[in-house]
Amino acid sequence: TNIDVLARWKSVVGEDNPGVMNILNNLAMVYSELGKYEKARELFDEALEGRERLLGKDHPDSMASLHHLGIVFMSQGKLQEALVALEESLSRRRRVLIKYHIDTLDGIHSVAQIYERLNRDAEAEQLLNEALAGCHISLLPQHPYTLNVLSTMSLVYMKQGRGEEAESLQRESYQGRKSVQGEK
Repeated sequence: TNIDVLARWKSVVGEDNPGVMNILNNLAMVYSELGKYEKARELFDEALEGRERLLGKDHPDSMASLHHLGIVFMSQGKLQEALVALEESLSRRRRVLIKYHIDTLDGIHSVAQIYERLNRDAEAEQLLNEALAGCHISLLPQHPYTLNVLSTMSLVYMKQGRGEEAESLQRESYQGRKSVQGEK
């Protein structure tokens, strides 16, 4: 199993090794994709602790583990825990990475998603506008992140009673996906 491979890798290179932390993080991502969130959370916690200790809190790998941990909390519906992790990850990314780095844009979008779910729509809209501006500067209009931001923005607009604007954004998102993926 993957856990056996991890144990063998640890026995060869030792537990305090960035490669082990990468395996932990990647394995956690697999468990997250499979919907096994508790196991994913446990592995992300271990990867995060190890990466912060070995690489520092502001290393991109440490920030990624923290972000992924927040996504797992969001998937579990643990929105307050998700918000704490995602806001901290975003704060670090804003401080360390360039303004429109894709990881920063992803962090902005993830925090906005939590705000939307917590009915903090004005804050969500503000972050989504920032993310969308960044996507237009550093990504293509049909990039999946750009389309995801448009889709989330449409949810916020719908909740605010701005149905026509929401529909327009959803249509733009759909057309962008269709142009990239083709007719299905």
